[in-house]
Amino acid sequence: MASEGGSGGGGIASRPANTSGTIGAAKISFGKIEKLALKRGTGTNIEIEVINSGKIFLNECKLKGRGDLAGWLENSQNKGLSSGEKYKYAANIKVPEETEPGEYELEMRIECDEGSDSSNLEISVFRNNFESKIKEYIREVDKIRVFYSMKEFAQEAHNLALEYRLVNFEDVMVVEGEEKVELGAGEEREGVLEFRIPKDLSGEFKLKLLLNDGKTSNELNKNIILQTKSILGLAISDSNAKTLSILGIIILSAMAVFFASWSAYNFYRKFKLRKIMGKIEEKHGRRLIKLDL
Repeated sequence: MASEGGSGGGGIASRPANTSGTIGAAKISFGKIEKLALKRGTGTNIEIEVINSGKIFLNECKLKGRGDLAGWLENSQNKGLSSGEKYKYAANIKVPEETEPGEYELEMRIECDEGSDSSNLEISVFRNNFESKIKEYIREVDKIRVFYSMKEFAQEAHNLALEYRLVNFEDVMVVEGEEKVELGAGEEREGVLEFRIPKDLSGEFKLKLLLNDGKTSNELNKNIILQTKSILGLAISDSNAKTLSILGIIILSAMAVFFASWSAYNFYRKFKLRKIMGKIEEKHGRRLIKLDL
């Protein structure tokens, strides 16, 4: 990706230089720098424009990387720049394979004998040309709706085949199919996959999705629980499945408290009855016989 020319950067600390018997101040700056998006383990060639905006000739101008990411930039050019001259350095940017996805800033420095300047190159690092994930699913009687998201990083359009498979935990196929999906350059969007299932289908299953454009593929897997109908008459989804789980815990806890209270009450009632019977026996000198009615 070549960067476009333009004014940029600021003045620099410099030392006086003698050019054709004239002493002047050196001034060099960077042109416009475009942000990059690169898959880790890959690289690209770009052009970095610098401008001699001072009044003297600059000698031995070299483009270098600095800081922790210095090794990402490769350039061996050595150029002298006349006053007012613009020059584009051909730099190779390489992202190491072990780099974690994220946003990075590579510090670049143009160094001449008479002065220098620095600027940052922003680099977005990703694993694949596009990424996707399953967000949620909903079961509606005889069909499942799967909500998913996609994000494109390589700045190119993709015609994707979305393959889906629903299997039980013995890997026996229940449903399978395929549909076409389009993802634009740099696009981030959500999609909905909908497919039919038997009305009486219930149990635990594995949902497997594969998004493939022939060069890059994303495989997604999610364990799902299908019920024919919830106790509240709700469609079964990730969110209300959690609600039902919490409700189940509350009901079981309430039942446990009820039975514990009932047992305590029965114990107290029997204890009190035995105490009353003991007092009667002691008063009348007779033993009472307990009858279970």
